[in-house]
Amino acid sequence: MIQSPARSLTDLHAFSQTCPDATEVKAFMAALGFDLEFELPAYKGSEHVRPLPPQYHFKDGSGTVVIFLAGYDCTEDRWVAQHKSRWWLYPGSSQFAYNVAMNALSSRWGLPWKSV
Repeated sequence: MIQSPARSLTDLHAFSQTCPDATEVKAFMAALGFDLEFELPAYKGSEHVRPLPPQYHFKDGSGTVVIFLAGYDCTEDRWVAQHKSRWWLYPGSSQFAYNVAMNALSSRWGLPWKSV
């Protein structure tokens, strides 16, 4: 689903029913002008900490941030929708860059963006 280009700059997240390969996501984000700023491998969990899938943090020149969590995550304090990957989009200083990222990710992986 393509979002309206008039959407205001707000923090968004999406629960996806697909989990693309991280290499594919990295290449796609690079083509959009994003750099991989931070990567955290999967954490298997422990007695006191829940497992976490791998995560990838991308940022463009205007400060727009995309975070890709490559797998299901859960929290102790609230329910989350069933999903195979999770995404966040945080605006930088450019409405245009924000809209390009939001629409490109929606088109590529069908992300259903919602306000955080």
